Amino acid sequence: MANIHLTRSQFLMPFVDILSEIGASTGSFLAKFHLPTSLEEKANHYVPILRAIDFAEIARRSQGIPDFGFLASQRLHYCHLSEKPGL
Repeated sequence: MANIHLTRSQFLMPFVDILSEIGASTGSFLAKFHLPTSLEEKANHYVPILRAIDFAEIARRSQGIPDFGFLASQRLHYCHLSEKPGL
């Protein structure tokens, strides 16, 4: 049986914030990859990491954001590493 590598959906929030700021339809991007569309409510849910990576890559390409990962990393804070969002 193959392993499915997971990550917390909270780690997608910086990417979603950037997309929201530029007016992109974040909900449709998330839904396309079967990811939770309400990340704030489901911040501690686990999602397949490959879907999360595909989401970020397709969003980067379609929105023309060459340093999407770098921009998102600048928005990460210690609270993103906490089990409780917003701490």
